[in-house]
Amino acid sequence: MLLSVRNLKTIFETDKGVITAVNGVSFDIDHGKTLCLVGESGSGKSITSMSIMRLIDKPGKIAEGEIILDGVNLVELSEKQMRQIRGKQISMIFQEPMTSLNPSYTVGYQIKEVLKIHQPHLSKKEIHKKAVESLELVGIPSAEDRLKDYPFKLSGGLRQRVMIAMAMACEPELLIADEPTTALDVTIQAQVLSLMKELQRKKNTSILFITHDLGVVYEMADDVAVMYTGFVVEKASKEKIFDKPFHPYTEGLIKSIPSTTSGDRKTKLYSIKGNVPSLYDLPRGCTFWPRCPCATKMCKEKRPELKEIEPGHFVACFKAEGLY
Repeated sequence: MLLSVRNLKTIFETDKGVITAVNGVSFDIDHGKTLCLVGESGSGKSITSMSIMRLIDKPGKIAEGEIILDGVNLVELSEKQMRQIRGKQISMIFQEPMTSLNPSYTVGYQIKEVLKIHQPHLSKKEIHKKAVESLELVGIPSAEDRLKDYPFKLSGGLRQRVMIAMAMACEPELLIADEPTTALDVTIQAQVLSLMKELQRKKNTSILFITHDLGVVYEMADDVAVMYTGFVVEKASKEKIFDKPFHPYTEGLIKSIPSTTSGDRKTKLYSIKGNVPSLYDLPRGCTFWPRCPCATKMCKEKRPELKEIEPGHFVACFKAEGLY
């Protein structure tokens, strides 16, 4: 197993009190596999990824849990030790490349900086060659010339490819992709997803893919973890999640996928009623009960634990347990 996250709890100490953005999250990612973290905005997906990268700044902190990468607990490492891991063993692609790339420096300068930090043994000539190869690997034409370009000269799709090139430059074991296709049109989105799958096949890279788009999940995932208000509420293989979802929240997300077979344009799209509650004022018991069509008195009084309902399929729901 490449990555094992165990009982991860990330909190933020604010003027209004302490909020728990990630609450007891556990999952594994094997070599060459993709785990998709799914959920609405505010469910804790991005904070989970930032916790793994150890990029949580005050007033936030990792309060509990372990993040084991290749047998090493990242939570126990110093900031200096983490800087050696970021970009080398773990890389991250952020949601909006225009805010992630520095507009003051060329594409080539930024890719070469990654190589200089993590592969200091390389000569200038070797670094330049690797930078060109990184852009060629992600399908950017005229790679030598593109090294001289500034980010604002590139289209959204090319900027995202540059971000992937930077992330893959040192051939990391784990690639974290935080909604990497959200700002792209569907054609470029398909190209980027195809590119990531191809790079994974070539380099045997593991991927933690964060998204709210179930269509992307079906395209990318081996395994899926569904998050809601900081908790993992369901976890299984992609096939089990789509074929037999147990949690009402997961069912609602899948029902929300627009149908491509319905011929009736007047058919309303399904949506889960209500909104994700504020982390300052979470409902007692199961935090999904105010939006759940199956909620009972038990759900309002006690929070269900994540349990294995069938082999490899974990759910936090009293209905799935057969308790009502």
